[in-house]
Amino acid sequence: MAFSASSKVQRYRYFLSTLFQQHLIECYFCHQRLSHTEFFPKQSKKHLDGFTIHHLSENREDNSPRNLVFAHRNCHVRHHKNIQRLKNDRGDT
Repeated sequence: MAFSASSKVQRYRYFLSTLFQQHLIECYFCHQRLSHTEFFPKQSKKHLDGFTIHHLSENREDNSPRNLVFAHRNCHVRHHKNIQRLKNDRGDT
């Protein structure tokens, strides 16, 4: 049975809503609860979602579950800017 594109999106939204409500997923950096609605914010040309997945080890090749955490996109960007600022202050590149 084929589903229309809008029907698939609705089912996907329902699935995410249920997943986020049952597992109480929070941002690794600010510890605020993430909402499934942040996955479907108003579309911008830059980003379609309000959160991302952060690699704890900073190794983007290590996609093991123990190395991955959810984060608000803004928190994640702020984290990496702070790391870069510290490296610049120490003279690291």
